[in-house]
Amino acid sequence: MSPTAHIQRLSGYLRIPPSLEISPDHPFSRPTLRHPDFSPNNILIGSSNDIVGIIDWQHAMVQPLCLCAGIPRHFQNWGDPVSETLTKPEIELPENFDNLNQYEQSAAQETMRKGLVHFTTLNHESHARSF
Repeated sequence: MSPTAHIQRLSGYLRIPPSLEISPDHPFSRPTLRHPDFSPNNILIGSSNDIVGIIDWQHAMVQPLCLCAGIPRHFQNWGDPVSETLTKPEIELPENFDNLNQYEQSAAQETMRKGLVHFTTLNHESHARSF
C-alpha cells in the first residue's frame, strides 16, 4: 500500500475521535500501535529463542487504546451490505430527513454514523487481535 493511502486513511480516522466521547486525557484515548494480525506466524524467533522480528505490518495502524481490540460492538455495522464490502458509505442524510419523525431521524443518523465509523476503522472481526 502506498504511503498516500495510509495518509488518507489516517486523515479519515482522525475525524472519528471527537465522536467517541472519550476525554483526550483519559488513558483509553492514548495513541497505540495496533498490528491486526499479531500471531505466532508473524513473530520471528532467533536461535536463542528470543524475538528477533515481527512481520506483516501492512495493515498496522495507530488507534486510541479503546479501539485496539477491533470495532466495539456499538460501532460495528456488520449486516449492512455497504459496510461489509468496506465501500465508502453515503455521507448525506435522506432527502426527506426533515419530514421524518424524531425516531426515524435518529435511526438515519445512527445508520450513517455506524457506516462511517465501520468504513474508517477498516477492521474486520477476524482481525480483532491487538498488539
